[in-house]
Amino acid sequence: MSKLCAVYNVCGIGGRDTQVLTYYIDCIRSLLSQDIFGGPGDDYKIAISGCMSSDPVQQTLQLLTFGEHLSYNWIEEPLPLSVTFNDTVDHMVKHFGPFDGYLYVDSGISFWDPSGRYDALKNLWDVHQNGPYAITAAMPSNDDGSSWWGIQYRPDEDYVFPVGKATNMHCQIFSEDWRKAYNKVLPDIFASNCMESTFSNMCAAIHRKYVITQKVHLLHNHSMDGASIGSREIDNDKIPMSSIFQTGGLLYKTKKTIDERFQEGHEYGMGIEECKDYWRHDPDKFDSEGYAKDERLAPFLARELYLKSEEFDYSSIKGMFTPGR
Repeated sequence: MSKLCAVYNVCGIGGRDTQVLTYYIDCIRSLLSQDIFGGPGDDYKIAISGCMSSDPVQQTLQLLTFGEHLSYNWIEEPLPLSVTFNDTVDHMVKHFGPFDGYLYVDSGISFWDPSGRYDALKNLWDVHQNGPYAITAAMPSNDDGSSWWGIQYRPDEDYVFPVGKATNMHCQIFSEDWRKAYNKVLPDIFASNCMESTFSNMCAAIHRKYVITQKVHLLHNHSMDGASIGSREIDNDKIPMSSIFQTGGLLYKTKKTIDERFQEGHEYGMGIEECKDYWRHDPDKFDSEGYAKDERLAPFLARELYLKSEEFDYSSIKGMFTPGR
């Protein structure tokens, strides 16, 4: 089994990708420069996940020195980031087999280290491998206390998030046992700044933890991608992309509202902290390690945070996947 699949997520909705192409190139080169596992090869695969990417961007990235080291998944329709990332991971697993970990990299993240070191990814991987972690996050340069849901963070220590706490999702490694438990990596039914504490809940459900490390600080100079899918019922299957950023990515109609989901899952331990008081998790549903006591929580989350095939069919996504070597 290969060790790490890194997915760099780019977005061309609204034609904005041509404006930041130089930044994309710099960020991708920073991933290629990492000294983990001797560079890209059998154990370290890099994929570009592009939604609505323009022809100039596609051609430039594929014609540069990145060559056959990289895989490309060019998606031709406007889809939320959670869906495009999951689709790219699915393609990589089908072609190369499962990986030990899956690295989500926001398009605004660069692995260049101002000190000239090239071991940021290795350090992140070492932390991930040396703990009971389902999610291992790096510290982005523009995150501060407001991104931590009120947590008093110690800058000299790694921090394991308790159930109900989280940080913004910019650069994380997800474990293979997370993917196996939930079938996909990022939840489909998810809205940025509304459900991010769900990730610590999902870790606890599979008896793993969510850590952010101070050993890896990354540059995050741009915010270029929209939120993921929400779960409010709407009249049509899709709403205009121009509304995505104002609605938290409420893109697909589902049979249940988010309120109904949390009312059903609360007895298993499901909860989020950012929205309504009665959605908060029940601490008594978790043991001293912060793990869920109720074995029904993980399958419930797998059912309720991911779209059913009749709601969204991943196999119908229009695009082209080109595997690297």
